[in-house]
Amino acid sequence: MNIGAFLKLRISGENLVFDEISSILNVNPQIIHKKGEVHEDGYVVMDDSWLTKYEVPKWQFLDDDIIEFLLPFLSKKEFIVELTKRYTVTLWVSLYPKDIQMNVNFSSKVIEMLNELNIQMDITFLCLVDFYEGKV
Repeated sequence: MNIGAFLKLRISGENLVFDEISSILNVNPQIIHKKGEVHEDGYVVMDDSWLTKYEVPKWQFLDDDIIEFLLPFLSKKEFIVELTKRYTVTLWVSLYPKDIQMNVNFSSKVIEMLNELNIQMDITFLCLVDFYEGKV
């Protein structure tokens, strides 16, 4: 599948304890936002957020990369499930297809992992075909 893609685990809500989340998950976030700060794009951040991301290599099967990305978090399942009771925990899947039409399929394994971790999934498609072809 010739797409650009990012997978992001995002934890957001009020009064996040960033150091505790990083320590227990054993992951350093790439992005941290605090409620009330002004984002580089000019808007005011509405919630605290902790985010780690992974760039999916081109020509890979997205499903396999999601499994690989989520697998380490399964060992911290109890903590993540507790987080979902207080905060919003989301797997963001950002896709940048190089064709106008594309299919995305998630295996039962991916769905089971999301369910086991009690996290939601958001999918964003950003079609940049005109951009790639120099029409924009």
